Amino acid sequence: MLMPKRITQNQSLAKNTLAHILLISSVITLVIVCAQIYSDYHADLSVIDERLDNIERSYLSTIAKQAWEYNFEALNVIIEGIGQLPDVASVKFVNIENREFSTQEDDEIKYPKERVYQVGYRSADNLVNVGVLTVVVDMANVYDRLINKSIFIALSQAVKTFLVSAFILYFIYNLIVSRVNKATDFASSFSLESLTDVDKSNFDTKDITGNDEISKLLKAMDRMKKQLKEEISRREEDQQKLFEQANYDSLTKLVNRKCALDRLELLLIHSKRYKQSLAVIYLDIDHFKDINDSLGHDAGDELLKLSAKRIRDTVRKGDIACRLGGDEFLLILANLNTPNAVEIVIEKLEKYFSEPMNILGHTIYASLSIGISIYPTDGESVKELIKNADIALYSAKKAGRNCHRYFESRMNTWAEQRLEMSSRLRKAISNEEFTIFCQPLLNINNKMVVGAEALIRWFNKEEGVTPPDKFIPLSEENGLIVAIGDQVAELVLATAVKWSLIWGEQFKVGINISARELREANFVERLSGQMKKYNIKQSSIAVEVTERILLDKNDKSVENLLKLSSLGIKLSLDDFGTGYSSLSYLQKYPFNTLKLDRSFLKKVPADTKSAALSSAIIQLAHCLGFEVIAEGVETEEQYKFLEQEGCDIVQGFYIAKPMSIQEFEEWMDLCNGVVDIKSEEVTHTKQASM
Repeated sequence: MLMPKRITQNQSLAKNTLAHILLISSVITLVIVCAQIYSDYHADLSVIDERLDNIERSYLSTIAKQAWEYNFEALNVIIEGIGQLPDVASVKFVNIENREFSTQEDDEIKYPKERVYQVGYRSADNLVNVGVLTVVVDMANVYDRLINKSIFIALSQAVKTFLVSAFILYFIYNLIVSRVNKATDFASSFSLESLTDVDKSNFDTKDITGNDEISKLLKAMDRMKKQLKEEISRREEDQQKLFEQANYDSLTKLVNRKCALDRLELLLIHSKRYKQSLAVIYLDIDHFKDINDSLGHDAGDELLKLSAKRIRDTVRKGDIACRLGGDEFLLILANLNTPNAVEIVIEKLEKYFSEPMNILGHTIYASLSIGISIYPTDGESVKELIKNADIALYSAKKAGRNCHRYFESRMNTWAEQRLEMSSRLRKAISNEEFTIFCQPLLNINNKMVVGAEALIRWFNKEEGVTPPDKFIPLSEENGLIVAIGDQVAELVLATAVKWSLIWGEQFKVGINISARELREANFVERLSGQMKKYNIKQSSIAVEVTERILLDKNDKSVENLLKLSSLGIKLSLDDFGTGYSSLSYLQKYPFNTLKLDRSFLKKVPADTKSAALSSAIIQLAHCLGFEVIAEGVETEEQYKFLEQEGCDIVQGFYIAKPMSIQEFEEWMDLCNGVVDIKSEEVTHTKQASM
């Protein structure tokens, strides 16, 4: 009974397969025919379109010239020439005087395709429209070729489909059906209870010795039991890897943040139950970014791995060493039985990190900034302990790095003050509470006021005036300086436009740019947009940057400086000489002005060394083609010294204090833009403005 049933199944499979083959073959044939027809049609259209494009490239300029010169005889020749092109049925040109030049076939155009060209003649720098050219092509030949090709392709594809279907059906009957039945029997007898038993007696030798697909299928089924066992073993290994990835840092092999916080939660519960102390230690590698930037990321990764090993070797077996991310690490010390247990660990850390590291052939000395919080005195929750350790870490950094600090309650107050100041700054940005004061720049040779430096001020009704040194450093850290700088730039540019109309476009207003702003990728684009908004000339503003920006060696900062210079904006190097001054900066960066810092003038001219140094800087700047501005001029002696040494411009309380915009304008009206230091009247006026 089994054999007839199997034969019936085979016959049913064959019928279904044949029906599907014919259906699929028909669909494929139809798709192929359509694709071939479309391809040929598209190719013919492309030829015609290329011909029409060639007319535009080759004939339009000549037609325009003849039409412009009224050379109608030559124009008719060109029109007739275009009409002789293949598939072109008619050509018509109508000039601006509505005079028509055309060629038309006698026969009716069955399938027209038209293209219209606007013909223009360039006279001097202007493009003048001289007429319209209309070209019509007949698509009849294209469609005739298309019909003939369609019939041929359809017949050839139909014959091919029939032959392929018959050939496939032969293979189904003779090579597949019987062998599939054997595979079915093998699969039916398969059991997971004996994965290592491979029974090949279900197949004939000839069924698995070939290289066809069915033979490969039977061989694959033959290997299935072994592969299943290997797969189970592999999955167990993968689960272990996933566990490590979820709980350990891939670079340092220390536990990651999630795992460390989970374990800290458990240790905290244990410490509360048994009334034991616990320490959370925040670690940060000092100046890691400098090492990473100077030696490359590979060196940075190697430094992290060596640091992680030293940290791991420091702690006991039950303690936790974690990499939080970047160059930040976390230590969790549990079961602190002695008061100095934390100090012992800190001493080990500092000792280990005092030893040099050999990284990619470089000898590196790394140090740590460390912040420590203790349970239960510094917090009773994971969040509190982590936050307070982070605050202590920041305190260690502020103290000069390479040291450790325990959390103290006053640090929390300080952190809250920073948070409050940040909140006030955000509110100040929304309320536009920032304004500018301007301090005059005096040309020491002709005693004329040639510009002013814009200085930021923050004022609100509740708090009054907040000095810049109280909020500028914080705003640079949290990034708010970018929004503040945009507001100040608006004020400066609006003021500079107004003053350029009063005192001329050469009256320059200096705007100070922070390092954080200069690192912004779109800084120059934003400033350029603001300048276009106010339609201000580049000569009316100067961008001032401090020497510290150059020490950062940020590629984006350098790029932005070069962009500003290329736009024609004058660049001024502020506080020159207060950082690690290098003459290479003056060659590499496109500065126009050096501002001699006020610290050089404090003891001038009484102190001979300060006087000699100031004089040398002025002479050096002049030799290099820089203009020199001296800041902080407060006494007559300083002013006369700078005048004698040939300084170009001075600013300071001796000339005038920083003033509001209105006060500055009133002061300029009073002195008429000229400050005669020797004049008692002007001196009296100057003192009154102060």
